[in-house]
Amino acid sequence: MTAKELIERIEDKLNAKVIVGTFHSIGKDILFKGKHPNQPSEFVDQEEKLLAFMKRILDECLKINNFTNLYEKYFREYEVRNIDEIRDFKSEREYANWVRQNDLLTLQNEKVKSHGELLIANFLFANNVNYKYEPDYLANNSMPIDFRYKPDFYLPDYKIYIEYFGIDEDGETAPFVPNDKYKEDMKWKFQTHKEGNTKLIDLYFYQKKDGALINKLREELISNKVSLSPIDKNKLYEQINSTGKDKKFLRLVIDFLSQYKEKQRVQSLDKFYSAAGEDERTLLFLRIFETILYRYQDELNKNRKIDFGDMISNSANLISQNNVILDYKYIIIDEFQDISDGRYNLVSEMLYQSQETKLFCVGDDWQAIYRFAGSDHKIMTNFESMFGLSTILKLDETFRYNNSIAHISE
Repeated sequence: MTAKELIERIEDKLNAKVIVGTFHSIGKDILFKGKHPNQPSEFVDQEEKLLAFMKRILDECLKINNFTNLYEKYFREYEVRNIDEIRDFKSEREYANWVRQNDLLTLQNEKVKSHGELLIANFLFANNVNYKYEPDYLANNSMPIDFRYKPDFYLPDYKIYIEYFGIDEDGETAPFVPNDKYKEDMKWKFQTHKEGNTKLIDLYFYQKKDGALINKLREELISNKVSLSPIDKNKLYEQINSTGKDKKFLRLVIDFLSQYKEKQRVQSLDKFYSAAGEDERTLLFLRIFETILYRYQDELNKNRKIDFGDMISNSANLISQNNVILDYKYIIIDEFQDISDGRYNLVSEMLYQSQETKLFCVGDDWQAIYRFAGSDHKIMTNFESMFGLSTILKLDETFRYNNSIAHISE
């Protein structure tokens, strides 16, 4: 239901005049009342325009050497979160779901089966090493072809195979992988290469876990006279763009930007760095984001514009400083499970300014699906501690479907 339809229904049924809007439209009204000097940017409600604007910002940042090194490293090694395939998953289904959700696609847009393989493929591509993924094994002698065997990688220019084995330092596999059979297969592969007179570089999961996988791969390649020549930056960017990885990354930046801008009055970027601890992937992303943020904010300031996040944080500031006096008697929020920290701060400032203002919220914490966009269902589940003494009414009956469906879903 649109805001206009809601206003018409309330006027028709209750004969009451109300203000209906999104958090951003309410924030925009508050900024207008407070005579805020900056106007909303033209792309605040146009996603494609914002994406194009961020692409231009990114292209400018890619002219900075330090930034390009970080950007390339992100796509080579950190686009997908590092995981412990052996200890993070209890079942094959869990692991399969993770692979499906995270799209293990190499820089050449090939789908691989593990994070370790992804790192290996990206290193080879980034260093101009021609490779084939999971080719049929071919011996260097007259040994018959065994079509059951498809090694992980083959370097045709050097006739070298690479296998990435999923075992830890104790020789153990993931719980859902039969350990004895896996070791038998490993032994068979080593024997096949010996009989076929082929060169094999063997790499292991525990090397990835210890952060030594890429260095080990580099050492092995160099010792086998494989030429490593870093790919031309422009060619790398073209490849990233052609596979759509740049747009996926920029959407991640935009989501995080929105959260940061809403929270900036209570949480600086330094706090994000502190919260990241020693998580290298998060720290790398923050360093990339900081450069983009500086350029992005500079563009907004030059044109005296604000964005969605500014509408929330700046309007909360105006209220807290009593630069805008609101006279709302009631605040009613629907879909409250999707509220974010920044919007919570705005509502809190409204309530703090007038002790007579009452808050009424409706939501279902089981339907909280916007965590990626900054929503925090804990604001709802800890409602009383967040807002003070409250009356909570649980809606344990539904009128959306009949009892038959309800019983099945129990």
